[in-house]
This record gives sequence, C-alpha cells and structure tokens, in this order.
Amino acid sequence: MGVSPMQCGHEKSILESVGASSSLYDGVSANLGHGQDARGTHGRDARATGLVLVIVLVVVAMMSMIAAGVMYQARAEISASTASASRHQAKATAMSGIMYTAAVLKHSINDPDVWLDNPTLFQNQFVCEVGGERWYFSIYAPNPPEHKKPRFGVIDEAAKLSVNTAGEQAIKKLLSREKNGDELADCLLDWINPLDEPRPLGAGQEYYDSLSTPYRMKRGPLTTIEELLCIKGFTAMNVYGNDANLNGILDPNEDDGDDSFPPDKADGKLDMGLRGLMTVGTWEPRPMDKIDLNRLRPNDVANQLGDIGLSDDTILFIRIYRAENSTFTHASQLLEMTYTLKNDFQVAEGNTLAKDTVLQSGVGAEQLPLVMDKLIAVPGGGRGGGRGGGGMVLVGLLNVNSACAEVLAAVTNDDAVGKKIADTRESLSPEQKSNTAWLHTEGLLDADQYKAIAPRLTTRSYQFRIMCVGFAHPSGRYCILEATLDLSRINPRITYIRDITRLGMPFATDVEKERENR
Repeated sequence: MGVSPMQCGHEKSILESVGASSSLYDGVSANLGHGQDARGTHGRDARATGLVLVIVLVVVAMMSMIAAGVMYQARAEISASTASASRHQAKATAMSGIMYTAAVLKHSINDPDVWLDNPTLFQNQFVCEVGGERWYFSIYAPNPPEHKKPRFGVIDEAAKLSVNTAGEQAIKKLLSREKNGDELADCLLDWINPLDEPRPLGAGQEYYDSLSTPYRMKRGPLTTIEELLCIKGFTAMNVYGNDANLNGILDPNEDDGDDSFPPDKADGKLDMGLRGLMTVGTWEPRPMDKIDLNRLRPNDVANQLGDIGLSDDTILFIRIYRAENSTFTHASQLLEMTYTLKNDFQVAEGNTLAKDTVLQSGVGAEQLPLVMDKLIAVPGGGRGGGRGGGGMVLVGLLNVNSACAEVLAAVTNDDAVGKKIADTRESLSPEQKSNTAWLHTEGLLDADQYKAIAPRLTTRSYQFRIMCVGFAHPSGRYCILEATLDLSRINPRITYIRDITRLGMPFATDVEKERENR
C-alpha cells in the first residue's frame, strides 16, 4: 500500500515534535540535576566562610593580646628606665653635694662658722633641671631636740673619741653611760686588743666560736663604728640610740616609749648613741711650721729658737736638756718643768753648772700659748733637723674646741671638768682657742692635769662626716648618701661612703619657699 507524501510529511513533523519534547525533557532533567548540585555547594561555602571568620577573630584577638602585652611591657620598660634614670640622677645630685662640701671645707676648714651651721651654703642648693624636674641637695647634721629641725652643715669627726687610740680609761668612762658599761668596755677592749687573754667581763674567741654563726674576732682597730654590732653585748640601741633614721631630729616615733619602733625613754631627748660620740679614727698632718724640739742641735738651739720669743732661761733649759740626750714627749711637757743635771754643763766660758743642779723651764701659764703655738715634740725625732720632721701624721687627737661635754669628760675622767670646758670655750675668741693652752690659762686644768691630756688634744679638724640628700621637685624622688671626707692631704678624698636612702626622707623640704628667695 503506498504512502502519500503528505502522510510522510506529517509523520516527520510528529517525530520532530517528539524529538524536541525528548530534548526538552532531557534539558529539564539536566537543569533539575544542576539545581540540586548548586544548593549543596552553597551550603558548604557558607560553613567554610563561618569557620574562616572564627579563625580570623581568634587570630585578631590573639594579636590584640600580644600587642597589648608588648605595649604593657614597653610601658613598663619605659617606666623602669625612667625610674632608673631618676635614681641615678638622685645619686648624682647627692654626690655633687658631697663634692661641693669638699670644696667648701678645703677653703674654710679652720672657720667653723662656715661649715658648722650655714643654711645659705648647705640647704636646698640647686643643681640642674632635667625633664621638668628641678634637682637640689641639702647637707644636714644632728641638732638638739629643741630646734625641731636639723642644722645644715657637717659633722666634725675630731669632736668624737677615737675608739682605736683613746685608751682603756677613756673608753670605760664613756661607756659608763650604758646600762652594762663595764661589760661593754671589756668586750670592746678585747675585740681591738691583739692579746688572747680576755678581760674579766670581756669575751675571747671561744665566745664567738660558740655562736650559731661563728666568726673570728678582729683583734685590731675598728674599721667602721657599726662594727661595734659584732662585739658581744652591743646592740643597735647602744650604737644608734633612738635616732632610727639617722636624721638627727627627734621624730614622734622616737619619743613615744614602746608604742612604736624604736624603743625609747619618751623623755624628749634625742640620743645619738655611741655613733655620735665615737669615731674609728682621726688624723692630721704634723704641722711643718712648728719647730721639733727633738730635732734641735744642742749647739745651735739659741739660733733656732731665738727668733720666736722664748725667754733666755727657756732656751738654755732646752739646750741643756737636749745636750744630755733627753727627748721631749710633747711640747706641753715644758710647762713648769724641772730637770736635774746628770753631769756638769758649761754654759759659756767661765760659767759651768754643776751636776745635780735643778733647772727650771721658765714656762708658766703666760708663756704656754707661745710654746704650744711654735713648738712640737716628735718622739724619736733625733738630731739633725728643726722644723717639721719625724712622723707625718698625728693620729687619734680630739678637737677640744668642738667636742661635747660627754666626750671631754671621758678624756679628763671628770664630768664636771668636761662640762666646764664646753661652757667656757663659748666665750673665748678664735685667737684664744688657736691652741690647747687655754685649758690651763683659763684655770680649767692645773699644770699636771693639762700635761696629762694635752698629747691627746688638738684644735684642728681634718675629717668630717657628710649627710647629703639629693632630691627632685616636684616628683620628690631622692637619694641619701653618708660619707666621710678627709682633708689632711692637698686634695680632699672620700674615705667612707654608703647609701642610706632606705631609711626614708630625713625631713620635709620647702623648695617653693627657696625658689621664691632665689
């Protein structure tokens, strides 16, 4: 049966339509499948994005913490650096105060009015300005309680008893102020004595070996006064008294009994302890402008002594005394001195003094100041000289013009005499006090008493203790240095120094008032 062309065209159209439908179905199916895949991918991307965000936040937080830590550390370092710089600046300021004081003393060592109490020179002295801070120093020293503030000056070490050379009697007299003074004296003497046998109340090496932490005795001179704390029986109260912060002022806590540290008597008195009465040593150069009696040539005595104002009798006495190979122990020995000739002595042709003749020195109260001003006696000086000579240093002398009554009483072994000396010197002129003769000429000591202690006395000072506080305004940072200056040589030198800042600011400062006065 034949198929007509029309029929064939119709079938072809149907088939094409079916093919198109099939293609459409396939496309729809394909599109449906693609839509399902997109939804899964978007979910995974969202979860991944959330995780990344959390990680970023954690990292940012950690970096913030690290940054904060670095910033804190940097600020801490800056603060520490600033504080360190301030400490160094405070110490440098205090050191400048010590050097300044050395210069003042070098030019005015013989004028106590300059260095004893002089706020103009020693209070709130401006040093420099650094970073908005104005730096000052003050030199201060103890004052009697009634003043309520320190004096601005230095401490004369020669006004204290030299513990290493004072001798047993003076040490025992001074320590009698303590409750167990006899025991303390024996223990101290044992400590500095090279002998092994302890005194009745003293302590030998066996005692120090029995301590929980044994140590060896010094058996020699003390190096610092604080070394007393190593000796049996000595306590901080003995050494420092009730001046716990070493400011030389009676603070409220130092006058309230046992209510607060330190323990005290609540008697309104400032007790500086043995630290205010004793020193480990003073020395002074031997005066080169004085004539050494023990270096005089017997045949030339008249020529060497004739121009200083001594009487002929005194010159002859010295000539004969030296001609018979006798030596003087001290210039004061000439006071009311007598001497018995060992042999006949020819004074001049036709003038011979017989053996056993008793000679008088011709030196009394009137001549004594001249003798003490012009003459000196160096033990073992020998022959062949005149001025100066012998040893170069005089050790352990006490300045009678500045020592307190308690120390003077220890040297004279008499409380009343010590007080009388301290009271009398206030009315004397500097010329009268230029040498120690005034102790006799003013009737305070008789000839024998004077000659007994004169070798241990002086009217000069060469060692000074300096208490210097360097401080800043307005911050209030400070440093306190304690030093000992020695001016016995051409250039001053520091023989002892320590930082006592930990004891606290010694007194309130009024820099604003000082600035107004500048």
